[in-house]
Amino acid sequence: MLGLAIAGRAGEALPAGWVLAPFPKFERPEVSLRIPGAHRTVLAAARIQGGLLVPAQRAEFEALGVGLEQFAGKARAQSSGLLEKITPELRRDRRKVVEVAILRSNDPRLPALVLEAGFAARFEAWFGGKMLVAIPNAGVIYVFPSLAGSHSAYGGEVLSAYKNATHPVSLEVFEIGKGVPLRAVGAFEE
Repeated sequence: MLGLAIAGRAGEALPAGWVLAPFPKFERPEVSLRIPGAHRTVLAAARIQGGLLVPAQRAEFEALGVGLEQFAGKARAQSSGLLEKITPELRRDRRKVVEVAILRSNDPRLPALVLEAGFAARFEAWFGGKMLVAIPNAGVIYVFPSLAGSHSAYGGEVLSAYKNATHPVSLEVFEIGKGVPLRAVGAFEE
């Protein structure tokens, strides 16, 4: 309980296992923030429990002693170290240009990576300052260049990853980048 009380102090990191992550709106997370442009996805305060990322209950979140906006800022600022451990699968077009980077992991924190400060920088060399992101389930993230339109060619794969998932996240497509906060710009349609 001491760790929870300490988290509320300015400059303190969040307790281990707590993140801000995209969640499907149908799960109705009790502690969440709206994503601009999104209709089916929210950002929820969550914690790791039993190897899964679980949306926080309001009472346990309030025990942290930090407001939701402050929690979100701390969550975005801290690095899980997971991004550096995952080698993305790069798929290239016939000209050898990277058209998608796919991150796969069984780590429950994977969907939260898109909010980490270093996420966009990791893919900037391939996709430039802005990119599109799809998170069909808790075990995979697709990253596309924002201008090439290559994401539409992966619609069937993303839909399948969503439909066959034990823990689906979203069919929405998000834009993210250097100085660009996460926002929904479209969706893969069933």
